[in-house]
Amino acid sequence: MARRFVRVDLSDGARDFRPLAIEPGVAVLDRPGATAKILFKWLGGMVAEPEWRGDRVDFFVRDDHGGRLEEVVCQPASSEDLQGLLKDDMALLAERLEKAKADSSTERAVLGAVRKHGLMLTAYSPVARGRAAEDETLQAIGRKHGKSATQVALRWLIEQKNVAAVPKAGTRAHAEANFAIFDFALDADDRAKIDKLGGNDRIVDIAGWAPDWDRA
Repeated sequence: MARRFVRVDLSDGARDFRPLAIEPGVAVLDRPGATAKILFKWLGGMVAEPEWRGDRVDFFVRDDHGGRLEEVVCQPASSEDLQGLLKDDMALLAERLEKAKADSSTERAVLGAVRKHGLMLTAYSPVARGRAAEDETLQAIGRKHGKSATQVALRWLIEQKNVAAVPKAGTRAHAEANFAIFDFALDADDRAKIDKLGGNDRIVDIAGWAPDWDRA
């Protein structure tokens, strides 16, 4: 019988954690286990399997077929181990992470729902609180069209069906720049490059007041 290799106590009396998400609205530890399935799809046996027991979570080690390993030994790994004994495992992990793509994201599920019902999806912080302006891919696309990286990001949003963007404008110049996105269009190559950017970082912490999409 497989035995857990670690247990995490998330009860109120023992809580010592910060809620995290791999993308907006998707908790790393969700009770239905949907996120664990996505991670297993990406990383196989290199990601532990969580099992909720009340307010505690047991983690099990699996093989790439999903079977739980019965005997697991945990011990610290040194930098020498990572470069020596575990070198091949680290290379495999890097390869799987490189190929990982959130093709089951909550954002896409929500977008599909609003399109089905004829609603609009508004992009919150559409330029990632200024981070879009620093992206080299967006900058390169912008140079091709004579636009800024921020304008490219806004154009990419509004070109999608049932999507609206409401960027912040602290000055008149910013407002005018935000509106100057209707005189050009992204081509297939531009969109392909943007799609490869990924982006599973939570930018705005909406815990406490946003809907729990995974259980809605």
